[in-house]
This record gives sequence, structure tokens and C-alpha cells, in this order.
Amino acid sequence: MTERKKPNKKKASIKPKPVSDNTKPKVNKTQVKLISGFVLIAISIYLFFAFGSFLFNAEADHDIIQGNWWKFITEPGIKVKNITGKTGAWIANIFINQWFGIPAFLFLYLTTIFGFRLLNRNIKSLFSKTIKILLIIIWLSITLGYIFGIKSEVISILPGGFYGQQIALWLNAIIGKVGTFFVLLISLLIYLVFVVENFVKLFQKSLKKKPNPEGASLIDKTAAISESALIGSEQALKTPKKEPEKTIFEDKDDILDINDDFEIERKETISKPTQATTQEEKTETKTI
Repeated sequence: MTERKKPNKKKASIKPKPVSDNTKPKVNKTQVKLISGFVLIAISIYLFFAFGSFLFNAEADHDIIQGNWWKFITEPGIKVKNITGKTGAWIANIFINQWFGIPAFLFLYLTTIFGFRLLNRNIKSLFSKTIKILLIIIWLSITLGYIFGIKSEVISILPGGFYGQQIALWLNAIIGKVGTFFVLLISLLIYLVFVVENFVKLFQKSLKKKPNPEGASLIDKTAAISESALIGSEQALKTPKKEPEKTIFEDKDDILDINDDFEIERKETISKPTQATTQEEKTETKTI
């Protein structure tokens, strides 16, 4: 007889569970936000000093900065007068001369706001503030480029930056300096209407003519007199007319007494002119 082969039961291989490595530090989002917030604020302060020093030392550092960037950074022999060193002078030259000019300081305000936001500070309407600041940076850059323009071939500082200067020159070529002026003025008014609250009311109040104080006082006096006259006439119409009181005599004796008094008064009035005539006659006889 043939023997049946027993099936080989394979034992299920149990894989060992990977041991969790608790020694690895976990990255917390709040910690990353705090660190990045402090870094942004520190960069903003550093660039503020870099931009400020660039305004005073741009003429001395102009030729050095315009050279080769790698050579400018790597060679220790090249020195600048900017208090933030070669890095600060190079970044300031990019932001001020090559980009948006002096309005580049407002970029530092933006980075400071973002830094405080990362530090869990409650800053309302961050997106709208960013749009408003970017628009005013562009407007100021073009306006400064329009005002200053190109005064010489070599300029150490461009107040409106390269972009603002080129846009102003382009507008001057298309619509002239007068047209560019009105474009900048109208764009500023539109910006103020949408950004500043109650700007329309303040603008309307400024356009209204203020009356002279003397004329205003005369008008007030006449208005007060007319009002008082109207009030008096209205009161006179409203008050009912009083009828004369009738004397009621109770007895006939009272009526006789009144008649006697009346006759006495009548005789006195008649006697007074006769006395006056006798005095006049006496004076005439004397004169004769």
C-alpha cells in the first residue's frame, strides 16, 4: 500500500514589530513658526540699518558695488563704508537703486508684520494690508522717478529706483509730463477713496466755502427777529379776544350816584376854559 504523504504545514513566520525610536526629536509647528518669526524680524532690523547706511554712503560705495558680485563678496580686501558690511550694501543697492528706490523701506514694514504674525500676534486683514502697501510702493516709486528723473549720467542713488524711473520716462514719452502728473494725481485719489475711510466726506467738506463771520452774524440776527415776530403773531392769533366787562348795577341808588359824579366832572371841565379866558382878558386890559 502506498503511503500518503502528509502535507508539510509551514509555520507562519512572525515578523518582529519595528521598535519605535523615541529618541528622534519631533518637529513642532509652533516652534518653527516662532523661529521663523524671530528670523524675519531680525532680517528686517538688519536691512533697515543697511538701507539707512546706504543713503549716506552710496556715493563712496557706488563703484565697488557695481563690480563683479562674486569678487565683491569673496575678496576680503574689498571694503565698504556701509555699517552692515558688503552683504548689506549689496542688498540695499538692489532694493533701492535697481528696484523701487526709497519706498523699498516699506518692504521692511511688511516683513516685520509677517514676523509678528508668525509669533502668534493677532494682526487683522493681513492680506489687504499687503496689497495696500505694495500699491503705495509702486505709486511712490513712479512719482519719485517722475520728480527727480535723470539729472546726470552717474547717480549714486535713484530715489524712485530703476523701475520707477523707467516707467516715469515711458509715461512722459507717451502723454507728456502734464499727462503723467494728472495720471499720478488721479491714481492717488482713487487709492485714497478705497483705502481711507470717510475720505469722500472730508474732501466734500474741504471744498465747501466757509461763510464770513460778520455776514453770518447779520443773517442770524435777522433770522432771530423774523422768528420772534412770527411767534408773536401766532400767539396773538391763538389767544381769544376778551370782551369788555359789563358793569352790573344792583340798585338804582348806584346809578344815580354815578350820574351825579359824571355831571360834576362835566362842570369842572367847562369851568376850566372860562377861567383861562378871564386870565387872558386881564392881561389884555393891562397891556392897554
